[in-house]
Amino acid sequence: MLCTRKLINFFYRIIVWHNLNVDIDYTTTVEGIKNIEIKGKIKTGKYFWLSSYEQYGNQCFSPKIIFKGNFFASDFCHISATHYIEIGDNVLLGSKVYITDNGHGIYSGDATHSLPTEPPIMRCLDSDKEVIIGDNVWIGDNVTVLPNVHIGTGCVVGANSVVTKDIPDNCIAVGIPAKAIKKFDYKDNKWVRQL
Repeated sequence: MLCTRKLINFFYRIIVWHNLNVDIDYTTTVEGIKNIEIKGKIKTGKYFWLSSYEQYGNQCFSPKIIFKGNFFASDFCHISATHYIEIGDNVLLGSKVYITDNGHGIYSGDATHSLPTEPPIMRCLDSDKEVIIGDNVWIGDNVTVLPNVHIGTGCVVGANSVVTKDIPDNCIAVGIPAKAIKKFDYKDNKWVRQL
């Protein structure tokens, strides 16, 4: 198994990403590589999982994951797309971060909603949302970023947070759901607590 992963990693570097500065650990899993665009340096920790799904059951998708610049991820991170995820320049992920633009089941209450009698794995994916993460963002350990979220430039998301709504530029956000608790004030050149 170890030799196989090393061989896969070697082929990723040589055949697919040969002109890029990509340093992925041999334990990395990449699914749907043709839907992934890398414009800067990428470095991952152990067991990084990057997936772009074109099909799930009878559903078909046109996923896109774009890394706009330098990207660094610690161990056990997972990024999953069926629609669109964009990650800015100089983004750092702590360990066990999960970023997704989709979810099992549709719970909006309209005619296409999922039923509680359906096994979750058989439910349609809610897949028309996007995730956009700005430049110079640090996402702490164990953070989950859910679909339809924009995280602004210069943000910090505290450990164990769940991001369910947009976070404005230059904010520190924490909690479940994550809320901005500080914003950088360029006039006074300091972080200011938000009410």
